[in-house]
Amino acid sequence: MAVEYMSPIHASKLALLHRAATFAECHALNKPLFEKNMGSGRQRLLLRMQWPLALSVFDPSTGELLVQSAEGDIYQLSPEFLRNPLGPGHTPTRGQA
Repeated sequence: MAVEYMSPIHASKLALLHRAATFAECHALNKPLFEKNMGSGRQRLLLRMQWPLALSVFDPSTGELLVQSAEGDIYQLSPEFLRNPLGPGHTPTRGQA
């Protein structure tokens, strides 16, 4: 397998990116990267973006997880919601899945 040449500048930038990603991962696990209410009143939802880039939507009155994205792609459902549209911990009844 041929090894592609990488300039010293690119190599140092890549090393910095790896250090920054490791630092972010170590410090982002304890709290959301982003948290914001969406909507108001009874339609209000709580959005959270967590490491490694997953978007979760909660009902703020119950704390129920309504939907979660796949890690790294906030436009795709997580595998748990693909298997069960009601989400983890729910057993779909006939006609719901």
